[in-house]
Amino acid sequence: MPYRYFASGSDIYFKNAKESWRIGFQAQLDKMFYDASSVYTIQEETSFNSGSWVYVDVRINQAIDRQTGVKLGNDFRTLLFKDLDHSSGLGRKYYFDDNTWVATNIDEYKGLAKTSVIRRCNATLRWVDKNGNSFSEPCAIDYELNRARDEIGAKNPITPQGYVDVYCQLNDDTKLIKGNQRFLFGPVENRVAFQVFGNGVRNFLNEETGDDSSCALLVLTMGANYVNEDSDDVTNGIADYNRNLYTLSISPSAISADVGDIYELTHSILWNGDPVSKTMSYITSSSEIATVSGSGLVTMVASGSVTITGCMVDNITVYDTSTVVVSGSTSTTYEVRVSPTSNLLLQGDTQTYSVYLYTDGVQQADAFVFTVADANVPVDRYTLTVLGDNSFSVENAKFYLENPLSITCTSGSQTKDVDIYLRGGW
Repeated sequence: MPYRYFASGSDIYFKNAKESWRIGFQAQLDKMFYDASSVYTIQEETSFNSGSWVYVDVRINQAIDRQTGVKLGNDFRTLLFKDLDHSSGLGRKYYFDDNTWVATNIDEYKGLAKTSVIRRCNATLRWVDKNGNSFSEPCAIDYELNRARDEIGAKNPITPQGYVDVYCQLNDDTKLIKGNQRFLFGPVENRVAFQVFGNGVRNFLNEETGDDSSCALLVLTMGANYVNEDSDDVTNGIADYNRNLYTLSISPSAISADVGDIYELTHSILWNGDPVSKTMSYITSSSEIATVSGSGLVTMVASGSVTITGCMVDNITVYDTSTVVVSGSTSTTYEVRVSPTSNLLLQGDTQTYSVYLYTDGVQQADAFVFTVADANVPVDRYTLTVLGDNSFSVENAKFYLENPLSITCTSGSQTKDVDIYLRGGW
């Protein structure tokens, strides 16, 4: 970069020489950055593990092995950023030439130029957790399959040999990867399996010495393993898929009901064929036709058809449905029930009666008024006593054989007559 001269009285230079150098260097980058054939527009994560991308202009150059000084192959590149304030960060992902790349080394501490060494992801980590949730993450696998020296001369080994290092972004998903976890790589026709060594999870290379959560690049050391046709999903490249297989069924699968009806859905969940208990969540496709509670209680609101979906809270991909058809008519029924049902009362005895209104078979708290329906029984033959909103008693003072004593129980528009026969004591 050409020298930059400042007048002896320059406030910029004498107040902050470092800042003046920075301003001058940025000015040169602004002027000359695009004067090269290595300038490209690529995609960069807007922020670490954000899932969204932004276009950024960079110079893409060959990468140099920082230990040997040898130029690395096409799977390694150095990015030079135009803006000195640009923050790339270790583990940041990039996308160009139909490939995802991950930053494995950066140069932005106390330097003017901001650069990142990126590595092409040549494979994908795929796995499921204990709840059956699926995950995937692009990764870069080392070229060489290493072997211990004492195994090189083995003939017809009965166990798979070799180990590799795998690099990927350390994010919320890959933090779930544990030692001894298995992965499948390669084409569908010839999958190969590798297993993370028990202590082969390098998630401790912190970017800030005292911050154990600042590691952004995950390095996994894996050893060769066998493909298990029974437990592995070879087609989709997911190891141990069938060890975390959930199935869910909801009963009844179809409901035909009237407005006002209430049905309770039940469910069963199997994990690898064995019953398990999991928290469920229910939703309705239209709450204007039928609502559903968190426990699966469906209430019919209006005519139409809806789908009730129940799923595991831990894994919404495990679900089942029930189809509900609601007719427009209401099936609400009202009934006045009197207890006891016996209507024979002997002379000298007193009987207490309870009276309640039931709506669709459910007892209500409505109050009743109790009156004598007619004057066919002389008043000296009985005593009627109202005990409360829902009960009364009758005493048979003296038998009367010609007519029953008729008591009318009234609650709003609902009424019921109770006929009580006053009989002698013999």
